[in-house]
Amino acid sequence: MGGFVVALLLTIVIESAVLYLLKVREKGDYLLLTLVNVVTNIPANIFYQLNLRYNFINRWLRLALIETAVVLVEWKYINDYMKSDVRPLLTAVMVNVASFLGGILWNMLF
Repeated sequence: MGGFVVALLLTIVIESAVLYLLKVREKGDYLLLTLVNVVTNIPANIFYQLNLRYNFINRWLRLALIETAVVLVEWKYINDYMKSDVRPLLTAVMVNVASFLGGILWNMLF
């Protein structure tokens, strides 16, 4: 359970930093990001852990499917609800690439 919390918090911190670099300043947009990550990060990590244990699909296919699903959900929320002037699909891709790479780095260090 602790790993899920760390993954969620790390994701929120990294994605918030990317939004800040993209000049997002609306507080509501950061709340949106947090809520969307609660919706996407926890199920993605559960599916990832289940697949590690039971190996029902190939590792790379699993990663591609999970990350694509997360990007699509976040893109939809960014497009529909974010007040800041950003390109929704590009923003969703950028924040998720950053958090994915941050997760890899975190796992290498800890």
